[in-house]
Amino acid sequence: MLNQNKIISAACLFSILLFMHGCMKEDYSNCGIYLHFKYTNNSEDVDKFVDEIKVINLFVFDENKHYVGGWTHNAASGNEIRLPLDKGTYTFVAWANLSEHFQYTELKPGSTSFDEAILSLTRDAEQAVTVHPQPIFHSIANDVYVKAMGIQKQEMDFTHNVNHVSVTIDGLPDTDEPATGRALQPAPGSRFALMVTANNADLKFDNSPKVNAPFVNYTPAYGQTKKPLSGEFTLMRLHAGDNSRLKLFHQADNGAWFTLYDESLTGLIMKNPNIDFDRLSTFDIKLKLDYTYTVIGINVNGWEITVNDDGCLLYTSPSPRDMRRSR
Repeated sequence: MLNQNKIISAACLFSILLFMHGCMKEDYSNCGIYLHFKYTNNSEDVDKFVDEIKVINLFVFDENKHYVGGWTHNAASGNEIRLPLDKGTYTFVAWANLSEHFQYTELKPGSTSFDEAILSLTRDAEQAVTVHPQPIFHSIANDVYVKAMGIQKQEMDFTHNVNHVSVTIDGLPDTDEPATGRALQPAPGSRFALMVTANNADLKFDNSPKVNAPFVNYTPAYGQTKKPLSGEFTLMRLHAGDNSRLKLFHQADNGAWFTLYDESLTGLIMKNPNIDFDRLSTFDIKLKLDYTYTVIGINVNGWEITVNDDGCLLYTSPSPRDMRRSR
């Protein structure tokens, strides 16, 4: 009886091992590494892969960081991709939801290096971004060792790469006539124009800005009313300490444009201490100016900051509702 139990236990163990490997003996159809995708880097800390991810463009680089090949995966068919790769060390890069507004370097297997791979947002010859791209996402797994046999699983969690920034400016005077000329895109029927400048439109495949990338000019979709002035920006990924700047211009009677406001955009957003750029993708900024165009009030995602006569910032804790919006 004891020997029979040992035989049964051995048979069970063999079955478990067979299930775990799935490609023993001559059946190699399921061998390889499985990339398991998710999107949990969001304000709700839940997996929104099904809701947000549509198409995945996957790029593979070898241990020498040379391009191996690429795959395209429709997320509607699931959140896993099986790659039948040879034994070795690889880096996996995934971009999701790329549209016609984006282009990437021509990648040649065995030739193009990881550092040469660049994703770019399209713009015109004057570096003006005139499109409002849909959200895209990025994920990377560095130096993953792939075994010669068996089944492996590698998780890849996406991070959002497009920010939506709403800017409202209160306190601007009425303008009698709309702006003329095409040097800047003014709000309809006014002589005021908003702009964001940043050098974040060319990204390396590790999601960092390309070194010495040119600055681009983002123009907003303006609101329908002249007062208060409002605009909706669609920007590539923002991060603390970047070079993005929010600017407000006014056109004088002689047609010349003058800068009324020029501040760090991310610095402005981070006046709300609850901001996490890795998890938040939408920001609502409200500025209040006095008659000298000096900022006297700031609100970022519901967090109120008042500027006193000495230029100091006075923070006012938001309501519980606004606390939830800031997370």
